[in-house]
Amino acid sequence: MPTIRFLSDYHFNKETQVDFKQPEHYTWRIAERLGEDCTQADKTETDGGAKSGATGLFLCENILDTFQRVHMRIYMQVPLIGTEFDPPFKRAEQAIHGTPQEAAAFLKFYDEGSTITLALLRYKNTTQDDNMSVPGGFLIFLVWEIVPGLRLGNRVSRKQFFNLDQAERNLIRETFLRNRK
Repeated sequence: MPTIRFLSDYHFNKETQVDFKQPEHYTWRIAERLGEDCTQADKTETDGGAKSGATGLFLCENILDTFQRVHMRIYMQVPLIGTEFDPPFKRAEQAIHGTPQEAAAFLKFYDEGSTITLALLRYKNTTQDDNMSVPGGFLIFLVWEIVPGLRLGNRVSRKQFFNLDQAERNLIRETFLRNRK
């Protein structure tokens, strides 16, 4: 079965601009889609507390200074399995609010002044409009600085980290533990 791309090019393309008004006004334009992942749940799973959502990672640029580039993660609620083509008013009945676990962790690190995680630059918690997957459902944007270095993996693949020899992995773990707040 083909995978549905919920963070569609219609809503999130190279001309899409996202405004952040707090603490000061910034507008970021999507420059490139770097990846997308979807965890679409069914009614039984969501009754158990699971969220049906898609996440996308985008390279973005400041519209006033295109040399200032950042990463933007978008979290979006998606319809339950089997309801994708229901009318918008029916999909809107699934709308929930809240923050996905990964975003909540990122915000907690930021709020506690972590110096070893990515610097969070902007955060926006809003809802989907009537033309999106789940009208009224969560739509969250996180913007953070791009940092140099090797990405050791993500929630889908940890191959880069586990391809390192044991001594290198231990050094990374020890360094993280020693430097965390």
